[in-house]
Amino acid sequence: MSQHEWMQAVQNEQMWLHEVSAGRMTQDDWFIHLAKNGTPLRTLMLATEQGGSEKPVLAPGPSPQNKRLVLVMDPEALQAIRLQTPGSPRLMAESAWTLVPKTLRAGHDGFVVNPGHPTRMTLDRTTAARLWREYAVAQLGRKGGGWVPVRDEQMLLVEYAKDTYTVAVYATEEDCEQISRQCGGTTTFIPWSRIARRCQEVGAEAPFLQFGYPEQVMLEARHMEALIRQSDDTPPLQQTPSPNTSPSATPTASQSADAQAEESAASAQAGLQALEQAIRQGQGIANGWEVCRALAELQSVWVIVDSRGELVPLTQDSGHLMIDLFTSESHAMALLEDWKQKHPDTPTLTPRLVPARPLFEAWAPKMPVIWINRGTPQAWTSVTGETLPYVLQLSGS
Repeated sequence: MSQHEWMQAVQNEQMWLHEVSAGRMTQDDWFIHLAKNGTPLRTLMLATEQGGSEKPVLAPGPSPQNKRLVLVMDPEALQAIRLQTPGSPRLMAESAWTLVPKTLRAGHDGFVVNPGHPTRMTLDRTTAARLWREYAVAQLGRKGGGWVPVRDEQMLLVEYAKDTYTVAVYATEEDCEQISRQCGGTTTFIPWSRIARRCQEVGAEAPFLQFGYPEQVMLEARHMEALIRQSDDTPPLQQTPSPNTSPSATPTASQSADAQAEESAASAQAGLQALEQAIRQGQGIANGWEVCRALAELQSVWVIVDSRGELVPLTQDSGHLMIDLFTSESHAMALLEDWKQKHPDTPTLTPRLVPARPLFEAWAPKMPVIWINRGTPQAWTSVTGETLPYVLQLSGS
């Protein structure tokens, strides 16, 4: 982003903040705007000793036991903040997608935005979850589905109001796995069209996201529509059986689309599991052929992308171009969090599941070194830049 573009972005944020503070715009409208533009949240960090570690600045919450994380969304607001502890303050940008769950799970009572400034506002735990919901919809729509605890081939239902139930959906496989263990179910990735249909069957507009976690929040009908639209899924059809007709064994068009979407998601997940298994069977280059064959059969792969959706190489090695591939979102997030700690000025980056073949075709001419699951026990590196051309050759390119 150029200096001019950055200044325009800041001025745009200032305008929105003042509109919300003046009551001419709701907080939810602002949240939608932030998520649509991928705007990071800027936390105030403070190092109290020279060369010491930084810690986020906290403000008093509703009780002495509660604290709220300080956000500075307007650069002018930084001048209005009076720190009780001397030190070197610095702003650190992070997406609400990761920051809100981390903050709420740490026990903090949400955020204080621009303390001491006319645009000051408080985002308690419930409001912070609504903010996170908008970012989550943008992320989950690109995945094509969500993780759902399934038991006896039925999606887990949760009661969100008296005698009112809906599907429980989770943003990551790890979060879902913890709930699945508690309820004796299995963690299953399910397309949004099928989730929407099940919600419809039990009379709910949308699923409950992250049920059982501090950031839990109910999705609305508009979110369900956006998720299906973003994932290029087929929306569920409302069907009322005629009393004069008997049930038909022929699947409807929407049911066929559900089955195809579910089969595609399962196939993509199986390919990633096969790749990880090939890596586990032997480290280094000894099992290179098995890894390359698994790469050639991949439908999708996790990478780290910028705000434009383009893969970003996370390396400072000037000798060789290197790109990272991952078999799961959690592996990608672990490397990304480590990179952000070492490079706090990094612009907004996020893990994304992308089609494998177009990615390989775009990068093969550049002859990059491939590193899969860097920083994990299931890591593998190609050493040379000949991997992608060989993978395309195996896949018949």
